[in-house]
Amino acid sequence: MRPDWHKASMAFVVCAVATACLGVGFASSSQAAAPEPKTSFKKQVLPIFQEYCSACHTPGGVGYISSNLDLGNYRQLRMGSAGGVAVIPYHPELSPLIKVLKDDWHSKDKNALKMPPLGPQLAPKDIDVISKWIKEGAKDN
Repeated sequence: MRPDWHKASMAFVVCAVATACLGVGFASSSQAAAPEPKTSFKKQVLPIFQEYCSACHTPGGVGYISSNLDLGNYRQLRMGSAGGVAVIPYHPELSPLIKVLKDDWHSKDKNALKMPPLGPQLAPKDIDVISKWIKEGAKDN
């Protein structure tokens, strides 16, 4: 008859092998799934600002003069406006920029700040790009 320690060591070996096999399975499945590409400020977000916002929100523009918000480059955007920050990294739902681009357009408040003020509202796909960039941390990439 084998001693009891033999049963315990066999159970340990079986558990170790099973854990190693599961670990390999998890590693290979995580390696197989390609990470979702990050939203690029320079390639995706800035072109939207340049097309729809920069005429007013760069030095000399009426939006810049009234709010001090410059959307012409990353550093100026992150400095915010006279009213405070424009984006809250990782939180598009709390970011004032998303509020004026999206939420205020659906407000019944006549004084709600809607951007661009003369319309039309940015396309949902453009707002989604900006929101995703903020959710990913609003990086200068």
